[in-house]
Amino acid sequence: MKKVLNRVLILSLLFSISLYAKEVKWHNLKKINLYKSGDYHLREDVIALEIRTYDDIDNYKKPAYIPVSVYAKPLNSIDKKLLKYFHDASPDFSRKGDIRKVPDLKGDKTRAFMLKKDNVVYRMNEISDVVHALGEIDRPAEAYLVWWISSKYSGIEDTKKWKFANSPVVKSMKYHQTLQGYEMIIKYIISRSYDKDYEYCTDSQIFTDKIIVDKNGQIVYFKQLNKSKVETGCSAMCILPPPPKPTGVAPKKNRPLPVRQDPIKPKEQNLLEKEIANESEF
Repeated sequence: MKKVLNRVLILSLLFSISLYAKEVKWHNLKKINLYKSGDYHLREDVIALEIRTYDDIDNYKKPAYIPVSVYAKPLNSIDKKLLKYFHDASPDFSRKGDIRKVPDLKGDKTRAFMLKKDNVVYRMNEISDVVHALGEIDRPAEAYLVWWISSKYSGIEDTKKWKFANSPVVKSMKYHQTLQGYEMIIKYIISRSYDKDYEYCTDSQIFTDKIIVDKNGQIVYFKQLNKSKVETGCSAMCILPPPPKPTGVAPKKNRPLPVRQDPIKPKEQNLLEKEIANESEF
């Protein structure tokens, strides 16, 4: 009898799981820089949050780009001097950070900045600092931001043996909300390029990961769902022919066109033309 009841419970559980899976509606995610302030819900004591990336082109003095810029209220309602102070805040590179660290971007440094209602600007280096500014994760953009700054890609470990691997390029992103938080499916490609026997070759591999971000901003589930075989494509290099060898004979110079030295005399007018010319003077 117990065995029968256990089987019934297991079958009902499997049926409910399959029914739930059929009812799940997935929604597409956008690129991180396409989300606006209205897509986020910051903590009550936070006015603004920005994620800024710096590179070594100008010695990390100014941000190369700002992928995330979130304001809790309109910019024209914030004091101009305070806003300028926030925009001009310089990063703190004396401390190590763990925000957005992916291959091919090893020279880049990403930092976060937060402006609070007490008019104090905070320079942040850690993922936990950004999660603190977001508060409860109750928007899909926030869950996606937590994953994005965490740089969780299973394919990075798989392609670790590759030298000079490019950054992952996301092909598709989707999510659905759960009681725990947000479940996301991320599909991306990692590639590398190299020269081989007068050919330009590219190795590429596609990965699919599943991530769950809870309401506290923690990644509580991370698993690789699928990965493709490594595909290699090569194309012949365009090799220019060598320059012609010098023959020792000086090239012929173009002869200049002859220039007429004597002035051109005007054409003599007949009597009728003279009379018309004299009349036109008055």
